[in-house]
Amino acid sequence: MKKAVVLLHEIYGVNNHIQQYKSEFIALGYDVYCPNLLQLEQSFPYEQEQQAYAHFMNDIGFEKGFAQVQNLILELKDTCQQLTTKVASL
Repeated sequence: MKKAVVLLHEIYGVNNHIQQYKSEFIALGYDVYCPNLLQLEQSFPYEQEQQAYAHFMNDIGFEKGFAQVQNLILELKDTCQQLTTKVASL
């Protein structure tokens, strides 16, 4: 069984900051799953905090984001020996 980390991004999306965390966990031997909760191809730059916040609250929200993460964890729980959820903060 694999060891996995579910890495959750900030309101900005899967940016370089999150990719760095992902690389660090991979280097430690984890399979890393980082769902793109915003469902955008590009992340928001930090200078667009208000736009990122508005997009998250208006188009995603906590309930939809939670459902995405919950579904991923349910998919992974039977195949992973150890599953860790990490919320990256600024």
